[in-house]
Amino acid sequence: MSYWKSISKNYRSLDSFGLATNNSSGNNSTPIEFYERELGIVLDIVLDSKHPVLTENNRLYTKIDSDRWPGDLNDLPASRDDTDLTWIGRALVRPLISEKTTEKDQLIWAFPLENNVSEYPLINETVVLETHGGKVYYGRKINYHNWINNNLDFSSNTAISGQVNTELYSSIPYVGRKESILKAPTKEILKNNSGYRGYAGKYFVANHKIRALKRFEGDLVIESRFGQSIHMTTYDSNRNNDVGDPNNKDYKDSGNPMILIRNRQRSLIEEEDRISLHDSPNLATVFGTEQEKNVGGYLEENINHDGSSIHITSGQTISGWVTTCYKKMFGTGEEVAAFEGPTTFKYPTLNGDQIIIQSDRLVLSSRYGETFHYSKKRYAVVTDSEYTVDAHEQIVFTTHTKTVINSPAIYLGECDQTGEPALLGQTTVNWLYELCNWILEHTHWYHHSHVDAGKESPETTQIPVEVQRLIILRDNLHALLSRRVFITGGGYAPGQNGENLG
Repeated sequence: MSYWKSISKNYRSLDSFGLATNNSSGNNSTPIEFYERELGIVLDIVLDSKHPVLTENNRLYTKIDSDRWPGDLNDLPASRDDTDLTWIGRALVRPLISEKTTEKDQLIWAFPLENNVSEYPLINETVVLETHGGKVYYGRKINYHNWINNNLDFSSNTAISGQVNTELYSSIPYVGRKESILKAPTKEILKNNSGYRGYAGKYFVANHKIRALKRFEGDLVIESRFGQSIHMTTYDSNRNNDVGDPNNKDYKDSGNPMILIRNRQRSLIEEEDRISLHDSPNLATVFGTEQEKNVGGYLEENINHDGSSIHITSGQTISGWVTTCYKKMFGTGEEVAAFEGPTTFKYPTLNGDQIIIQSDRLVLSSRYGETFHYSKKRYAVVTDSEYTVDAHEQIVFTTHTKTVINSPAIYLGECDQTGEPALLGQTTVNWLYELCNWILEHTHWYHHSHVDAGKESPETTQIPVEVQRLIILRDNLHALLSRRVFITGGGYAPGQNGENLG
C-alpha cells in the first residue's frame, strides 16, 4: 500500500541522468517521499472455510451480499446466510512502515493480487502491498534468502517486538530446543539465517533439503516449495548439443527446445558419492555435487532418480532414461538367441522429438470413451513380471503378415486347469502317414473274376474298397494342417511347414 515518508532536510537523490543531487530547500521545509508500494509481513491467511474468520461467530462481514451476487449452482439467488468464500486467499498483513504500531485487530485483510496463477504466502513471510480502487492487495513474497522452500524472516518482527502479533515469532536466539510461544497452535520450524525461530503456519514445516533447479541461459522455470518444477529450456549440460536440430532449419544453432516436468527431486548425496537404480541391471548412476550441499544450492533434473518425470525433448539432446527391467526387448539382445529371427528391429537413439514418462506406477484411464494408441513403427511392451489383457467382450488381433508368440509354455484357458497338451499338427500327420503305410502293407489281396469275363485268372486281382479308402485318407492327411496357425515342435516327413503332402 502507498505511504508518505518524511526525510531529512539535506538529502541526496538521483536526477534523470543518474547523478547525485542535493535536494535541500532554502525554506527549511521537510521534504517527503511518496511510495506506491510497501512491504508487509503476513500474520494470518485464509485457506479454507474452517478458518476462524469464516466461522459462525465471525461471519458478520464475511457473508454474501445477495443483491450483487451471481446465482448459486441451481441458478437461484444466493443466500445472505451463505459464507463469502472469496475470503479464501486473503491475508492479514502488517505494513512494516505505515502500520508498524497498529493493533492487530485493526489491521487489514489484503486480497491476493492474482488468482489464476498464485502462490499463497506463509505466515511470517514478507509480501509486497499495493492499493488499487480502495482495496489493498498483496503480491509475490519477498525473496529474502533465495531459498526455494521458504523465505521466512523472523528478524522483521523484532522491529515490532512487544506488539500484538508476537505470538507469531520468538526473539529468543535458536538454542536447539523448542520454546514455549504464546497462542501458537502451529508447528515450529528450523531457524533461518536471522538467528531467530518461529512459525510458518499450522502445519507447514520448513524443508531445507529442497534445492533449486540448475538454470541455463534464457530458461523459464516454475518451481514450488516442495521439489516440483516445470522447466522450459533449450540447452543442456552438453555444449556440443547447442547446434540445434539439423533436421529443422528454424532451430539451427539455437539449442533443442524441451519441457522437463518433475514431481519430486532426487535424494541429496555427498559430493562424489553416488546412487544407482536399485534392483536394476542398468547402471543409471548419479554422482553428488558440491552445488547441492547447502540450502540455496541447485540440482539438475534426473529422469531416473527424480520422483516422477515427464520429459518432452527434441533435437540433439539424448535422454538419459534407462529401464529397470531385466527382461530385454525382443530383438535387442534377447536372452533366447533363437527367438531373434522374427524381427530385424534395432533400438533407436533416444533423441529428436519425443516424450518419456517415468514413475514408480503409471495409470492411464479413459473413464467413458475409448483409448487409442498409434505407433508409426514398433509398438513394444516389456515387463519383468506379468503382462495381462482383460476384455469383457472380445479381443481382436489383426496383422497383415504374421503373429508370433514365443514362450516356453503356452496355455489356452487357465493354466492350472489345462491338462491336455495340444497336438503338433505336422508331427501328428507324419505319425498318421506312417500308420496308413503300415496298414496298407498288412491288407490282404484276393483273386477274383466277373460272371461275364470268362475263366478267372490268377494274375488278375482287385483292390479291396477298404484299401482304396485308406490310400485316399493317407494321401489327404495334409488337409489337417492349418495354413495360418503353426506350433513350434517336431516334424520331418513330407508336408512340414505346411507343404502339400500330395
